[in-house]
Amino acid sequence: MLKRLTLRYFQSHRRTIINLHPGVNIFCGISMAGKTAIKRALKKLVLNRPVGYNYHSDVAPKRKSFIKGLFDNGSVELRHIKNNLLYICNNNIKDPYRKFGTNVPDEVKQICNMKEINFQDQSANPFIDSKPSEMAREINRITQQELISKWIKSSNQKISKTKSRIELLDEEIKEKKEELKRFRPLKKLRKTINKANVLNTKINEASVILQRLTGLNKEKSRLDFAISRYDEAIELYEGAEVLAENIFNHQQIIEKGEEQKTLARSISITKKEISKLKKEYLKALGNRCLYCFSKVDQKVVEKMI
Repeated sequence: MLKRLTLRYFQSHRRTIINLHPGVNIFCGISMAGKTAIKRALKKLVLNRPVGYNYHSDVAPKRKSFIKGLFDNGSVELRHIKNNLLYICNNNIKDPYRKFGTNVPDEVKQICNMKEINFQDQSANPFIDSKPSEMAREINRITQQELISKWIKSSNQKISKTKSRIELLDEEIKEKKEELKRFRPLKKLRKTINKANVLNTKINEASVILQRLTGLNKEKSRLDFAISRYDEAIELYEGAEVLAENIFNHQQIIEKGEEQKTLARSISITKKEISKLKKEYLKALGNRCLYCFSKVDQKVVEKMI
């Protein structure tokens, strides 16, 4: 929406600032007061129409003039300097639009948001001295009625095609429903399938348990083998103890035998010494009896001794 319009050296306006209010604004005054110039200035600012710039004020210094409008979306200024037109948006003087020809920069269009239809009035052709058909044709051109008719026709065609498609889809749905009736017994299979799934889960769990039991069985086999080896070791150990005890007993026996041998050797030596002493004794007696001193032989002497 236009809020304020500023004209400087545009036709009869040297410096005019018009503040507009929301809603309807009415310009009234005597002829040649500059009412139509306001409309021309706004149309030139928004549409760059008519082409060229024939509204320059003769009293403008160095042929400088401008039109500036303040809109809801920003400000737009059209300056005329030395037969050149410049568009300035949002007071951006450093980067104006130049050499746009008969067109309007896109930024200007976005800020103004106005079109040719906004500048129609009842005194302009073809609304005066025109046939109804010409007026209708002009209204259709302004409102783009032909495009609207094409859009409506295209939309109706699409709607018709969509309805046909919907009918076909409805028929397909009915056919599918009839086919689904054939598969109603399959609902009973859901319980069986659920049971099968449960059994499958249990089978998987049992398989895991079986694997664990297989592992435990292998471990048991290893433990049984270890226990058997342990029992064999114990038997060997007990046999070793018995053997050690036997060896100890044999050693004692051997030691006793050696003592007996030593004693026998001592007895033999003693006997020899006794025999020697007997001989010495007999020699000392001169082969005589100990009691009667009669001669006796050695055997008798041995008996006496």
